[in-house]
Amino acid sequence: MNTAQKRDEPELLRHETTLVRFGELALKSNDLDEILTEACHLVGHALGTELAKVMELQENGKTLFVRAGVGWKPGVVGQVTLVAADDTSEGHALRTGQPMISPDIDLETRFRYPAFLTDNGVRAIANVIIIGGKDRPPFGILQIDSRKPREFNDIDTAFLSSYANLLAAAVDRLRVIAEVRHGEARLRLALEAGELGSWDFDLVNSHTTRTDDTTRSSAIPGRQHHGTTTPSSTTSWPKIATTSSARSAMR
Repeated sequence: MNTAQKRDEPELLRHETTLVRFGELALKSNDLDEILTEACHLVGHALGTELAKVMELQENGKTLFVRAGVGWKPGVVGQVTLVAADDTSEGHALRTGQPMISPDIDLETRFRYPAFLTDNGVRAIANVIIIGGKDRPPFGILQIDSRKPREFNDIDTAFLSSYANLLAAAVDRLRVIAEVRHGEARLRLALEAGELGSWDFDLVNSHTTRTDDTTRSSAIPGRQHHGTTTPSSTTSWPKIATTSSARSAMR
């Protein structure tokens, strides 16, 4: 093992430990905000930066919302939005799908940066995409921020990409759970509504008949059901004209 590999060993071990710790949380927690906040905390610790955040991409595909973060002044997390334009590091990352590194934003000429970053003393940035599920747009961006200039090396970039993919899997797991629960709720409402019975409208004879759930299989008035006779309820409705012109209009 050469000197460079020995020097990288502690860093690689720290990265591996962080991936394991976050993976355990991602499998156990069903609270998205908890997962996103802890993701920021763990990744910042692993890379030795003071700041980290998750920016969620909104439905318009351009606006990013600071959904979670650590180390920021009040008024940032849960409040700040920014437009991922082409001349921003976030827009570049979303457009290319590749990690985007700015080792010193004071010397950066490619992009412009929002005021809240400089207000928080940010000097260096690393952006990685949090991909979406199958055929879905990205969830957003994981952004690591440092208050001093920093070169994020290839090891850092590889770690961040793996970490963001693990975070994407956690987000998609919760999305699937939410969809299943929504489907269950709709099914439950449908079943509950079904217990109220049904209404049959007879426009020819101008009346409507209500059949409850116990007699739905036998809507004929007075028919036997499990040894009992259950008459239907009938409500009179106004007579509907049945002249030839009316019948034509109804066709």
